Amino acid sequence: MKNTLKDYFSIIIWSAIFALSCNLFIVPFNLYGGGIIGLAQVIRTLIVNITGIESNIDLTGITNLLINIPLLLIALKRLNKEFVYKTIVSVIVQTLAFSVMFESSPISDRLVSIIVGGTICGFAVARILVCKASGGGNDIIGMLLTLKNPMISVGKYCLYFNCALYTLCAC
Repeated sequence: MKNTLKDYFSIIIWSAIFALSCNLFIVPFNLYGGGIIGLAQVIRTLIVNITGIESNIDLTGITNLLINIPLLLIALKRLNKEFVYKTIVSVIVQTLAFSVMFESSPISDRLVSIIVGGTICGFAVARILVCKASGGGNDIIGMLLTLKNPMISVGKYCLYFNCALYTLCAC
């Protein structure tokens, strides 16, 4: 019980750090993350550009949540329930933390800010995985694909997804 509470506490802290560092160090330079978060950022940009409506909150968190809801429902039926419950907590915390917008990065150099942000984001995601949870999205899709075909790894799927996402962003 004590380890489970410690895991949930860690998941909450690291999920918030992940989302806030992405919004603080990467988003101010109009760059996108990878995975479902990156897709949510692209959708947010399209919504803002098409509607012209600016918001006081970043829509990335809400979009990420909407994408993750069906994935989490499918995962509840097919994956380890404790993993899914912990992942739900991570996604909810990310939804809230991604809503916080920063006008600029505290680091003015674009490359340094990206390196710092990427390092913090990567470390935060690793800490969430250590707690036997994930940030949702591609981790869930990758795990479900692996169940169907063991030749497909989560890492390969995520790599292909991100290549497609960054190709879309480059266009």
